[in-house]
Amino acid sequence: MNRKALGALAAYCCVVIALTMCKAFFRIGYLWDPANQRRRGLSLQPLAELHDAQSWFAPLFGYGGNIAFFIPIGVLAYVAFRDARWAVLFGFGLSLAVETGQYIFSLGYSDIDDLLMNTVGTLVGVGIARRMRPAAAHLLDHARLRRATVLPRPRTRRRATRRPLQGHRSLLTCTSLATYGFLDWRGRNFALSVCCHVHLRLDRRYHRGRLRDRGSGVPY
Repeated sequence: MNRKALGALAAYCCVVIALTMCKAFFRIGYLWDPANQRRRGLSLQPLAELHDAQSWFAPLFGYGGNIAFFIPIGVLAYVAFRDARWAVLFGFGLSLAVETGQYIFSLGYSDIDDLLMNTVGTLVGVGIARRMRPAAAHLLDHARLRRATVLPRPRTRRRATRRPLQGHRSLLTCTSLATYGFLDWRGRNFALSVCCHVHLRLDRRYHRGRLRDRGSGVPY
């Protein structure tokens, strides 16, 4: 039994129940009026809508809608149970439960045509699932084979970006101290202040680069 298909089937059954037995509690646009859904009716004459219809559109819309509504039930039930008979029986039982619940709780019009067309829709869904099963299995095997043959990407370690003047702190310090001493000996205070400012900027830039590398996990 396919658990994923069974979960999808349960979710779609909830949608079917909501759109058949719960129309008296909500509305979607102008598709139906909830006030008109609180009624009880029963029709046991098969294909009665064909004889009483004023035009061809009403039977086509009603029967076609019921068939299309239960096609996903047939597809999902066949995938979940992997047996055509159990899938058709499930669709028939679901439709019978809906029609019985509508009659018992006065939540709609119970019609045997709905039961027949819903069962036909389940049969159509089962036929589609059986016809598409070899193609789906072929696509699934191809996807598994492709996933197995694709090699995983090697995890490359990010290289540390070399910043200018990084790793030469001692050379900068010695050069700056020598320049300080020479300029102080010459008495050029303005040039000394400029060199001190440049040294502080370079030293701050160096420490900022080391902190950024330490936060990213890149070795120095």
